[in-house]
Amino acid sequence: MIDNINSLMSEVISSICRNPELFLAVKTFQIINNLSYLTRFLL
Repeated sequence: MIDNINSLMSEVISSICRNPELFLAVKTFQIINNLSYLTRFLL
């Protein structure tokens, strides 16, 4: 299981190195998730 996760992560990292836009999209998605979590927590 851990090996699968590690290989998946290395796949993701290598594809991110090829596509910086993908990295930005993932970052933006994470930020939006964090903000929605925070607003739910605060409300």
